[in-house]
Amino acid sequence: MNSFPFDSWEQGVELAGPYFTWAEGPVFGAGPSVVLAIIGIAVSVISAILVTTREDKLLNHAADRLADKYGSED
Repeated sequence: MNSFPFDSWEQGVELAGPYFTWAEGPVFGAGPSVVLAIIGIAVSVISAILVTTREDKLLNHAADRLADKYGSED
């Protein structure tokens, strides 16, 4: 069963228009995908930093509470 609606791959690409993410040549999809990739990386890095600093603050607070409760001087 051949469900590909075009005679060749080139005909399908030509009729579909420039929507490929990393295609060769001047393609509309390449610019926005790069911007989205950069935004995604930036959000990931910022989230990792925020989670790390929050966990550090919470663990230090818990360590201080336990030190006060059990009389440790560290």
